Amino acid sequence: MIVMADMDKRRRNLRKAIVELLKEETVMQNWLFKQGEARGEARGMAQGEANALLRVLERRAVTVPDEARSRILACTSTTQLDAWLDRAFTATRIEDVFADPTT
Repeated sequence: MIVMADMDKRRRNLRKAIVELLKEETVMQNWLFKQGEARGEARGMAQGEANALLRVLERRAVTVPDEARSRILACTSTTQLDAWLDRAFTATRIEDVFADPTT
């Protein structure tokens, strides 16, 4: 009888340990999901900014060579894209967009 009670206690302890591990795994999965979601949102925002920049340049009849288009589309920094977009509103050449305003 003592052996059976001991086995039941071990099973309960094992179940508790498994439940705790599953809770920790769920928390980790949620964290990972949120990290991935945030990265996806950031990429989406950068892609939207890049597309807006290209559209402004197109509307202003600024020629965008393939190399410049690739550079814009590859950029993941919304800060950089914002700066380029601001310059695009007055640009007459692609060099105006990429020019460093501090020089």
